Amino acid sequence: MLTKYVQGRVYNFDQCLGKGMGGGRAFSAGVDFAISQDGSLYVLNKGHEYQPSTGVTKCTVDHEFLWEDRDFSYGAGLPFPTSVALDSEENVYVSDDYVNKIFVYDKDGNGLGFWPDREPVEQQPYSASDLDFNLYLAKLNGGLDADGQFNGPSGLAFDCDDNLYVSDSHNHRVQVFAKDGQFLRKFGSYGSGVGQLNLPWGVAVDADRNVYVADWGNDRVQKFSADGHHLLSFGATGSDDGQIVRPTSVAVDDEGDIYVTDWGNNRVNVYNPEGGFITCFYGDADQLSPSHQAQVDANPDVAKARRRTDLTMERTLARPTAVKVDGQGRIIILESLRSRMQVYLKERDWVEAQFNL
Repeated sequence: MLTKYVQGRVYNFDQCLGKGMGGGRAFSAGVDFAISQDGSLYVLNKGHEYQPSTGVTKCTVDHEFLWEDRDFSYGAGLPFPTSVALDSEENVYVSDDYVNKIFVYDKDGNGLGFWPDREPVEQQPYSASDLDFNLYLAKLNGGLDADGQFNGPSGLAFDCDDNLYVSDSHNHRVQVFAKDGQFLRKFGSYGSGVGQLNLPWGVAVDADRNVYVADWGNDRVQKFSADGHHLLSFGATGSDDGQIVRPTSVAVDDEGDIYVTDWGNNRVNVYNPEGGFITCFYGDADQLSPSHQAQVDANPDVAKARRRTDLTMERTLARPTAVKVDGQGRIIILESLRSRMQVYLKERDWVEAQFNL
């Protein structure tokens, strides 16, 4: 087990969870997850062309897989699911950046509705006159830029009042809704200046209702008040300490430390509440998850092949897309490329042992 001590903080690598498969005790190109009040994980599977397995898997960090629904929708599947969040009643909200809607389910996966409730417009041929292909796709699927409409919703987070913050990516803004879909307010506009956004992705809300946005196209994170007033920016393009390449997700622990999935650098960066760099997680999965190890043990040829192979890179993060912190201080990182989670624990009462022998 790795133990990292830095700037008065101690992190222990805890375990690896899941494996890549189209069903069962596994994930399929996981893109996001949400944590319920009892610690259960709702993992959003995006799948891919060789493993079309879109939907949600519910599991625990103790490797118990509770249920899965890989057709988690209203009959037609979710073409491009991007984010998942839970309200206080554990209803499940899933954004889809192709049909530009938020789908709502109960905690068992039964559909409750979706919004906006308009139907997609009739498909028209794409032509060179449509200079912005993303705008074309948005119009094709009913997505526009009016209040309450979306063009590529890419991140979801609830605050303590059950208000839902949505990263409206291709509209370069964040919109806020009541959990029934009623539009409340918005902030952000296209650009690289203070308070401006460029394809925002992940969003998080802390206990004081401050909002953190993974400003994907600007390679930074911005912090706003609940009403959209800019408070802080940190990060810059690059691979040095504190720099970021394409942040996809952001999380805040109960001490105010900030965790950012640095997708382009295959790591998770940790910052203090003022945006100062603390450390990075690059991955420490030197053991497979129990379900993955059982699969290897059941196939002697696979086990032999693994003994002949340099597995050094297997322990590292590969395209991390989501990070969350649970009530036990566990930092949970979801990797889309390896379809697994790596779990770290932030120690609360660490005492450095004295060895005066």
